[in-house]
Amino acid sequence: MNDKGFTLVELLTVIIILGVLAIIAVPMVMGNVDESKRISYDKLIKNIEQTTQIYIRNNKDNIPGIKTVGNVTSITLQDLVDKEGLKKPVIDPITEKTVSLTTPITIVVKERGKYDVEINDFIYEEE
Repeated sequence: MNDKGFTLVELLTVIIILGVLAIIAVPMVMGNVDESKRISYDKLIKNIEQTTQIYIRNNKDNIPGIKTVGNVTSITLQDLVDKEGLKKPVIDPITEKTVSLTTPITIVVKERGKYDVEINDFIYEEE
């Protein structure tokens, strides 16, 4: 007899081995995807914060209360797009949704020339 095929046991063994490998590999890959989304999100926030600092430096005469220590004021992403060339659309890498340009950015005047920039929550555009 000429045996050129695989037995049922051999096929099941291969399927089980592939299943075990998939069970091990999928969480590792998904963890990497989640981590890369988090890193991209952190970079987006840092970019918005840096662009806001540039916006403040270039427009401090036009931002109400920006010269008084302790004041809190805000701008929007639209201001950064219009005046500092922030690229649009702004996409949240975690949710993969487009961020509305009406999203507020809070500026806290810590001392003369020093500001804290806070982005509390993104507002998303309607789909």
